[in-house]
Amino acid sequence: MQYLGKQDLAKLFRVMHTENKIHHLAALTQFYTGTRVSQLLDIRGEDIFEKDGKYVILIRAAKRGNIVIQSLHVDADEAFDMTPLIEMSKIKGRSRVFGSLSRQYYNLCLKKYAEIAGIHSAFAHSHVFRHSIAIEIYAATQRVGAIKQFLGHKSSTAALCYLAENDGKLGQEAVDNLQLA
Repeated sequence: MQYLGKQDLAKLFRVMHTENKIHHLAALTQFYTGTRVSQLLDIRGEDIFEKDGKYVILIRAAKRGNIVIQSLHVDADEAFDMTPLIEMSKIKGRSRVFGSLSRQYYNLCLKKYAEIAGIHSAFAHSHVFRHSIAIEIYAATQRVGAIKQFLGHKSSTAALCYLAENDGKLGQEAVDNLQLA
């Protein structure tokens, strides 16, 4: 499973912010909401709304998952701020926020942005954002249930792959720190 750490995510988001605002917002949406690309491309303007004093995005169920509502990430740094989606959503209404963006074209563009950011092309695909946020959630909480709930999985077993990935990273750290004699 490929995922990006915080530094690579920051580099990629900064490149995308300067290269293409729509693709940048799509990537931020995927990362901060954990959406699959099919869910991302199905977000409509009406799915972004105010609830309890903050803006949220309704993410429709994919595969056998659940519908989830995620908060828009607000950040003083424009490279990590999702609030431009609010104005886009008002303009789009019932139309798709990301218009005619296709999975294939988006992934092709991600490869270009990753290359500019100095990130290996193996990490340049739309699902890397879902994996990356899951790893960050697990690192922060150490709870598989937190991943399950955030990503909209019906079963906790679907989130176990992130636990194994994190444990694999810890295994490499243990080997790196191993001192013989």
